[in-house]
Amino acid sequence: MNNIITPKYIKKYVQKKSGIKDLSINNSKRHMVDARAVAFKLSKDFCSSVSFDVIGKEYNKSHASVMHGIKIFDNLKNHQSFRRNRNLYEICLKYFLKISDETEYIELREKQSIVDLQKEYENKIESLVKNYEKVIETQNKTLNLLRNNALIQRITELNEIGRASCRER
Repeated sequence: MNNIITPKYIKKYVQKKSGIKDLSINNSKRHMVDARAVAFKLSKDFCSSVSFDVIGKEYNKSHASVMHGIKIFDNLKNHQSFRRNRNLYEICLKYFLKISDETEYIELREKQSIVDLQKEYENKIESLVKNYEKVIETQNKTLNLLRNNALIQRITELNEIGRASCRER
């Protein structure tokens, strides 16, 4: 962790860039909740050794509120309605990356890249599993139709009789 970047510093910078006077006031309006979520996410990314509890105290919130805010951010970061806050996040992220040293930047980018790749592959695997389940279901239906077909049953019986007679010869 870079000693310059603290949850308090992040809070002040997010307040400045978002135009919100105080992120710690008890206000549940969407723009406040989303701006806090951005600040929580930045705090966790840049102050990884700081607990959720310590981050929460900076905003007069519980550790659970911080965890929920980060979850909101992660779930909505690519959603169209979150565009304004995504821009706020990117502006703040660039600023904090500038003032942090390069090794932290690389670690953060790698961590995000790995998480993004993991999600991408999980989605691909889930899609493949669904496709294979459909194929198996179709094949099982076909197999059941063949098993219940009288002509196929008769051919199978004749093959068994033919094999038995071959063995006798």
